[in-house]
This record gives sequence, structure tokens and C-alpha cells, in this order.
Amino acid sequence: MNILISGATGYIGSFLVKKLYKNGCNIGVITRNHSAVFPAGVEIIQADLSAGLQYETNINYDVFVHLAAANDVDSKNPVTALNDTVKSTLNALEFCTKNNIKRFIYFSTFQVYGLSSGYADENTSISTLNHYALTHYMAEKYVEFYNKSRGIDYIIFRPTNIFGGILNREIDRWSLVPSCFCLEAYEKQQITLLSSGRQKRDFISLDDVCNAVYKFIEEFEKYNNRIFNLGSGITKTIYEAALLVKNIYEEKYKVKCDLNILSDKPEVSEDLVVSTEMLKAAGIDTMDNNSIENEVVKIFNLLEEKETL
Repeated sequence: MNILISGATGYIGSFLVKKLYKNGCNIGVITRNHSAVFPAGVEIIQADLSAGLQYETNINYDVFVHLAAANDVDSKNPVTALNDTVKSTLNALEFCTKNNIKRFIYFSTFQVYGLSSGYADENTSISTLNHYALTHYMAEKYVEFYNKSRGIDYIIFRPTNIFGGILNREIDRWSLVPSCFCLEAYEKQQITLLSSGRQKRDFISLDDVCNAVYKFIEEFEKYNNRIFNLGSGITKTIYEAALLVKNIYEEKYKVKCDLNILSDKPEVSEDLVVSTEMLKAAGIDTMDNNSIENEVVKIFNLLEEKETL
């Protein structure tokens, strides 16, 4: 299986390259990181997808996995969000058209529903509340358009809150929960919540995300031209995630860690239910109750390594 991955040095992409390579896939990557190092035999296309890609590959790729996009922080700038998410997706689809790649996997976001509580399945109405969600939804529409106009089959994932130890130390995703709590605990022996922490989130591990992608790549024809929520079906409050990090830190380092809560808002913890029935129907189980604990330990270990560099 020949698989081309954009955003291959990013938070998800770096894990996915490693996962697919270990499973015997032939990997190609599109990256604008000129210093990135990949395993032997990987075709490296150095390019910024938002600027277009005039390149013809000699490899017959079976699937293009498109991960290159503006993250939630960078997307606060609407121009960046449009260029790095919408334009890069359009250019990726054009690349597929020119190079006869007929299968496309796109990573959108659960934020397209605009929900922090309630119930969401793949048929829930779209209600984008920020540039990050809006531009990802616009990119989804381009994916669907190229299916109808160019015959490129697709699978769209809408992941919830992805967590896991950052594989590449150059990846700046320390704003994500629980990584941000681990960093503050490690550096300052405290964790600060700007809210009450009663908000509920559905957390899914990077491991489960990559396993799901591999499964869908292997059985693409069974699930093509569909959208899947990519979550665990298990919710935790932000407070519970912070408390978990605090307890692991204190147990691991034998040092007290303060948990500072700066607001009593929101006052109510409203339920959030993310349907994973379509994942389960595809034979994918993402409900690992121990995965957050395991990943928190990995994040602390990574921070220890960073200190010794």
C-alpha cells in the first residue's frame, strides 16, 4: 500500500507516519519542514501546499491522507485559516487529480457542530462558531465537490479532543489538554484553570486515531464517501483532566502541585455525548479508560528529555 501524507511532521502526522511505516506501508510525505528526518525509502516532497504544488510523482499512491491545516491557535487569523486549511486542501485535491490518486482522507474537526454540550452524531446540524471550524467545513465541501467532479473518493474524519505525548519535540502543541497541564505542572508545580473546569470533553488518544486511520485505509472501499466522528465516546471534565495530571505529577515526582481555579463559570456541568456508533460498526474500539493516564506519564517523560537536550 502506497500512502501519501501531508502535514507529516505535525502532531498527528508524525505519529501516523511512524504507525503506517511500522505496518509495512510505503510512505510519501509532503512537508515544508526542510530539516525533517524520515525513515529510509520515504519519498519527501518539500512544498507549502497553501502555495500550490507543481510536482509529478512517479509513485502510484493508493491514498492521500491530508493533515496539513492551520491549528486552532493559528486559525484565529482568518487569512491564515483560509490559506493553510482551505487553500491547502484545494491544492491537495488538485495534486490528486493530476497524479491520478483516487482516494482521499481528510481530517476536519468536531468543532464544525459548534457544540460543547448535548448530543452529536454525523447527521447533527453544522454550526461553526470560529474560523477554525468554518474553514475546516469549507474544506470538507471542496472534498465532496472533487468527489462529484473528479471522481476522488473520500473519508472525512471529525476528531474530538486528541491527546498524546508529542512525538517530535519541535511540535508546538502545548496548548492542548492535558499537555498544557503537564507543562505547567512540570515547570511551575501548579495547574491553572481560567474557568471552573466543569466543561466536558470527549478525549481520544493519538494511538486510537492512528489505528482508526490504518483500519479505514485497509478497508477504504467499504466506507468511502462518508463522514465519521472520531472520538472515544467517553467524556471527562476539564477539572477531572487537570486533577488527573496533578495526581500523576505528585506521585511521580513526590512534589506538591497546586490546582488553581480562577472562576466559578460555568456553574453547571452539561453532558456531552459524541456518537461513535459508526466507528463501532466499522469494528473500531476507541474506549480505552487507561489511555489518558498512560499518555500523561509519556508527556512528563518527554519533558524530562527536553531538559537534558
